Amino acid sequence: MRNPMTTDCDSRLAYLQDEIDRYQRAESEQQERAERARRERRRELEETIRLAERQAEDWPEALRKGAYLFEREAEPMNNEERNTIIIFFEHSARACRRALEIWSAVEQEQEAEIAVLEARLAELRDAIRLETARRLRQSESSSTEIDQIARALETMTPEEFLEW
Repeated sequence: MRNPMTTDCDSRLAYLQDEIDRYQRAESEQQERAERARRERRRELEETIRLAERQAEDWPEALRKGAYLFEREAEPMNNEERNTIIIFFEHSARACRRALEIWSAVEQEQEAEIAVLEARLAELRDAIRLETARRLRQSESSSTEIDQIARALETMTPEEFLEW
């Protein structure tokens, strides 16, 4: 005949082992979820970086990024693996850097004209901003909000306006 105490102890032991197993599984699953989330965040960051590497506001930025990208493509190869593709990347990076040097020189030559045109553009933007404020006041029935926005257009920078 079996001792009832042994059966009760065995049941408790089995129950406690089951609890331990359940907690371990839950902990393991939580760690796996955290690891997947970390990998996903890293993948998203890498994708953002890859996209940023392929976008430029102007030609000098595009040339700087192009030189970097070409150099990066040429780096993994050692001397034994050099071939026409790697040479192409190295030459392309060099061409980008040379184009940047030339760009800088040509831009300096045109500096005075650029300054005049940028000043004119700033004048036009100011005129647009002030005319927008004037028309805003005319287009709507007078209100505190209309006046506030019109006054902001007349006196604030965009950054100052957004710091409310």
